[in-house]
Amino acid sequence: MLLEVTKVNIHVWADEKRNSVTFRKRVRLTLRLGLLLLIPSFYGNDLLDLSFEELMEIKISSTSFFETSVAESPGYVQVFDLGKLELGAHYTISDILEHYAVGSSVGSHPRHGALHGVRGILIDNSAKTPLMINGQQINPRSHFGSSLSLNSPFLGDMQRVEVINGPGAIIHGSGAINGFINLIPKNGEDNEGGFATVTYGHKDQLKKLESGYGINYGPKKNVYIYGGVIEADGFEADKGYGLDDAAYGDYETKAWEDNNFRLSTFWNHENFSLQAFYQELNSSSQTSTDFSSGGPQLHHPFHTTALGLQPKLIMDLSDTESLEIVESFFWHEHSYPNTGTPTGGREMHWENKVIFRTTCIEDHSIGIGGLHGIKEFDAGSQFFQSDVDGPFESVDTEWQEYSLFLEDTWTITEKLTLSMALRYDKYKMDEVTTNGISYTPEDEDQWSPRIALAYQINDFHNIKLSYQHGFRMPDASYYDWFTQNNNAAEALDYQTATLEPESMDSYELNYMWDVTPKLSLGVNLFYNEYKDQLAWGNLQNIWSDNQVTDINAYNGVIWGGGQFQNSTDESQAYGGEFIVNYYLLDNVHTSLSYGCTKLAGVDVQKYPSHQIKWNTSAQLLNNKLTLGFNYLFNSSYQNGQIPGHDDIYGDQRHLVDVFTSYKIRENLIARFSIENLFATDVPRMSFNSGSSYEGNLGSDERLAYFSLTYLF
Repeated sequence: MLLEVTKVNIHVWADEKRNSVTFRKRVRLTLRLGLLLLIPSFYGNDLLDLSFEELMEIKISSTSFFETSVAESPGYVQVFDLGKLELGAHYTISDILEHYAVGSSVGSHPRHGALHGVRGILIDNSAKTPLMINGQQINPRSHFGSSLSLNSPFLGDMQRVEVINGPGAIIHGSGAINGFINLIPKNGEDNEGGFATVTYGHKDQLKKLESGYGINYGPKKNVYIYGGVIEADGFEADKGYGLDDAAYGDYETKAWEDNNFRLSTFWNHENFSLQAFYQELNSSSQTSTDFSSGGPQLHHPFHTTALGLQPKLIMDLSDTESLEIVESFFWHEHSYPNTGTPTGGREMHWENKVIFRTTCIEDHSIGIGGLHGIKEFDAGSQFFQSDVDGPFESVDTEWQEYSLFLEDTWTITEKLTLSMALRYDKYKMDEVTTNGISYTPEDEDQWSPRIALAYQINDFHNIKLSYQHGFRMPDASYYDWFTQNNNAAEALDYQTATLEPESMDSYELNYMWDVTPKLSLGVNLFYNEYKDQLAWGNLQNIWSDNQVTDINAYNGVIWGGGQFQNSTDESQAYGGEFIVNYYLLDNVHTSLSYGCTKLAGVDVQKYPSHQIKWNTSAQLLNNKLTLGFNYLFNSSYQNGQIPGHDDIYGDQRHLVDVFTSYKIRENLIARFSIENLFATDVPRMSFNSGSSYEGNLGSDERLAYFSLTYLF
């Protein structure tokens, strides 16, 4: 495995107490495993396909209207090459975020799987970090963000994953408030020929089949097609985490029900490109045979189906000017069993974007453009299956978006680059009707500035400074709660609330030191300030506890004051990260990162204060055999950080995965991986930290996967 993290940033060694016997045993076992991988008795060829300097020059397009090198892109950028990032036979986006992405922490939700936390902020959904395919946003905007997509087992059609921790509103508009993830698909030119992979997991009886084929039929003319299908029976988990084994039925976890598949096509023909995908996911990570029993409730996860299309045309107007026209179409539906009665909703996104680029002014790269988009939401309706019985986290409404943006990248000197950008967004939402109550939200305007400076001190040192603004419009279903709550507040003669976009201002310093051709270090310091935070449980910011009880009673629901509203308090997240990339030998690679995050103005912290990620791999026998392991450390949570949390979150979390692959023949590769090697029982942070079984049943199990890949 060659982990290509194309940026390194900070180091402050963790100050955690390591007094427990369990911790010392795990550390000794992990160190022994790591030392086995570092024994210098290999025959392999040079693994260092690219120098670190070359890696920093890799071009990305998700942080600017021009392709920009990682060394010059504003903020912290990581690029993972999936062709060389061998996590074994069974990996997902959430695996990459959890084990490799610095500044990321992964939590869990009982209905829609993994939650992506970034630099101290982890909420009940992943809506603050958009998931994109080649720039096309595929986050639903009813509620929940990327939902099951972070757990999708289908990545065989993707070439790279770009993870950016800073806000990206200047490029991507609403939602890119706390970082974003951009998936770069395969093309037929770089992936000519085909592959077929079959995967088996013993514990959960998983069966997965993936196949893709690339065709190159001329210069800048190629197509890549892909298909994948998966199912898994799952296994009955030991209850644990406070769940009463006697009071509840059997629960199957780690299961994928019928009809889980993905189909995609990526076509490039000179200056025209078209991407299309269709995906259905029916995760069943927690299913009760006695769902109606009283007491703690375990949730069925969602059913989701998505269809995306994005045609793009680039017209070269001259040697220095071009015009890009991008159309984006996205259809998404979700449904939820809801104790046997299916409920859900659907939404359709359409977007037209035009970008004019010019380099006619010496030393300046200027991009200017506009966007018009429409998002339609339908409660209780479906696109791809029969309509459900009613709405769930969905409303009937439509919003329109209008945007203008301008960016200028000024190459002041050969070593100094200044990027300045400004974006204006206007949002208009139609009337929202819920339970016979109607409300028309006011129009919203947002200005998003950005300024960034990159300076190459010399051939070995690079520094970047940036200020960026991000924002997120409230998701459509938030207006359901908002309308009902304000209606009750008016009737009870209480003050009424407002529902506004949330925003974030990010200040960041990045420093990279290329110590030797095989050792690089870096430092990342950040300070993020959040205003009008949208998060579950903010009603107490507007009303007292007694008033919340009255409002819930008036609406006929008792949700514990959990509906979404803006926070009236500003909050801050600050800290730093340190990363080491080191090639001990040409065929042994290690990456080590440490992150420290602190929060201010936040009552509940669900993100680890200290985090260590250690990844090592080695290739032996002329690159036929690959061995590797991933180690993750999350510091424990204290009572003051999460009132009422399960005691198990007071323990440190140590997670170790191991993997190996072997080239049986040049076109036949076998892979074997073990997740959670030491069967740690400290789970991911749960949406409901007081009942960590919701979303985490079975997470303390050791799971093994085997796959066989045939290249043709």
